[in-house]
Amino acid sequence: MMRFESEIHVLRDCPKATALWLCVVDSAARTSFFEGDLSHWIKFNLFTNVYWNHNVEWRDFWATACHAIWNWRNKETHNDNCQRPLHAKNIIMSYVNDYHNAITKSVIVTSQPRHLEEVGWKEPLIGWVKINTNGACKDCSIAGCGGLIRGLEGEWLAGFSKFLGKCNAFIAELWGVLEGFRCVKRMGFTAVEINVDSLVVVNIIMSGKENNASGRSLVQKIRKLLEMDWEVKVKHSYREENRCADALANIGCIMGNEMMFYESCPTQINHLLTADQAGVTFPRLIKM
Repeated sequence: MMRFESEIHVLRDCPKATALWLCVVDSAARTSFFEGDLSHWIKFNLFTNVYWNHNVEWRDFWATACHAIWNWRNKETHNDNCQRPLHAKNIIMSYVNDYHNAITKSVIVTSQPRHLEEVGWKEPLIGWVKINTNGACKDCSIAGCGGLIRGLEGEWLAGFSKFLGKCNAFIAELWGVLEGFRCVKRMGFTAVEINVDSLVVVNIIMSGKENNASGRSLVQKIRKLLEMDWEVKVKHSYREENRCADALANIGCIMGNEMMFYESCPTQINHLLTADQAGVTFPRLIKM
């Protein structure tokens, strides 16, 4: 306990330099910050209503500063090569800003009306085939893509996994769509629905607008395939509907420099295919 209190006192001293330029102007507040006992000092900083620096609450900054300083002190104690950052205040403020951005986005997402829906793979229309594709990115940005083509009963018609090397998940998703289209075109199908679990990818494919050079090249190739003489629907699907394609994309990440076509379902994902055929669903909150 004594060692813990000693460390806390170190934390208490560290924010004082910052506190000198706070918008805490009344003497009572300054006295509470600098001279109160430890318990009172902690309560004062946690429950004060002071705003400063573009309406950031002092208690948010103070709590984040204590956490950061405690971590830096521990790293210095246990790692001889560790040094505290030179501009600690700026780093702490970036942590606070990240926290507030996350809170804001969370409020936006959770405030939207939602309903619970059972989500699972759905069969294509009569006379159509369905492609599910996906891209994956693992450690060190090693990426792969994969996809599969299924018929009306959910039966396996073809599938693929491809190793992509170093790229991001967005590019991997586009590669999955491109290779999926190439595969289904070679097989001669003329009515195709492709499902992708990235709404961003779906929107970019449909609009044809992509600023990134690598992405733009892939989008252009996909758009050329869309313009050929066949019926194609590009739709967004949820992850729960895309589990087989996700598994094939993950296989692509570890394959090495090659691409694999599957005439039948690989044994490692057979349970996922069977679940889709059986109509297994998963509960998901969906925006109304």
